[in-house]
Amino acid sequence: MAAVPPVTLTVYGLKENATVRQTAVLFQKEHPDVRVEVLNGADQDGNVSEDTIRALNTEILGGRGADVLILDGLPGTSYEEKGILMDLRQVFETIQKENPVMEQVLTGFTKEDGSIYQMPARIAVPLILGQESALKAVESLEGMKNYEGQAPLFYTTTYENMLKMVASIRYEEIFKSEDGGLTEEVLVNYLETVKALTEKNHAQSMFTQEEMERLHISNHVMPYGICGSYTYFDQGFSGCGTENMKGIFDMILFEAVLDKNPEARQDTINDIYFPEVLVGVNQNTDQPELAKEFVRRMFSTEVQKEDLFDGIAVNLEAQKINCETDKEGFSVGSSYGDYDIGGEWPDLEKRREFYDLIGTVKVPVMVDETVMRMIADGAGEYLDGKVRAEQAAEGICRQVRLYEAERE
Repeated sequence: MAAVPPVTLTVYGLKENATVRQTAVLFQKEHPDVRVEVLNGADQDGNVSEDTIRALNTEILGGRGADVLILDGLPGTSYEEKGILMDLRQVFETIQKENPVMEQVLTGFTKEDGSIYQMPARIAVPLILGQESALKAVESLEGMKNYEGQAPLFYTTTYENMLKMVASIRYEEIFKSEDGGLTEEVLVNYLETVKALTEKNHAQSMFTQEEMERLHISNHVMPYGICGSYTYFDQGFSGCGTENMKGIFDMILFEAVLDKNPEARQDTINDIYFPEVLVGVNQNTDQPELAKEFVRRMFSTEVQKEDLFDGIAVNLEAQKINCETDKEGFSVGSSYGDYDIGGEWPDLEKRREFYDLIGTVKVPVMVDETVMRMIADGAGEYLDGKVRAEQAAEGICRQVRLYEAERE
């Protein structure tokens, strides 16, 4: 027997991912004559440089690159427009017959002509808790801007997290508006909303070590800007609290806060979810059937039922299995300063309520990370009170237009 399988299937993403690794292990067992090579572009600290992304784009545009692409952090929409990604509609027709995934997720990534170029194997769902007035406020930029409560709507964090959070929770209003998306007028409204929020919660571009210790925060930039802020709500420091749910584990302390605050309720945020483990197939692959089989395996119940802490399964049977899985005696605690809270694995009724909520989301949030970086860089002086919103918006729009022109 050959020491090395004669065929290699290459899977590439920017960062290490547990679902991809699990899929590769099972796929390798089923195809011993195929070598599955999983690569990622992150350095030893898990960071990805712009040079890495630029080099990957050059390789893919040149008709090379991996067979299977994990598109998290990559310009998947641009790849679609340039014909780089394979149409996977037939793959997902088979998946829906054998291992159905959430219909709204499938619909969210199906084009008008029925084509499918990328699909999330997992999703993260941000939940919010608070009194009715706070939950109502997040339904629009205007509502957030004009929110009046005994405490700020959101607990303090960095400008960048505030900008990313508002961009995420009002994604359709900012990036999908009837005016054509990110216009200067929309940008001004968005920046003024963030400014109003930061003036009330005293957000800053960066906090000192003393401030971080006193406020129990960090300068870390959170994915999508969503911080686990529900304990601050519990202490009366904010009008609402949020958490980006990637599984039942994340709901334990969230539910504990709800139990302590019967006047509060929980909900999804504007029906949004964050696609995770976005998978596509390189149109130029030499192994199209193997690549498509790898995608099918990624959405199988066997892979999806595993709680790998990288998102909620989109496979419906896996969701049912995860919901019914009890972990009696499992508990979690958190404490900082004088604050302390603990919770236990939720009972079946609570777990069912959780998956019922998950089943209502329908808006995939996919903010271009390069555009988001331009916004964060261009908004700082306005948030510090050095320039007007109109000036900041004009500069950001100029940068975005240049970036979009380069992509065409």
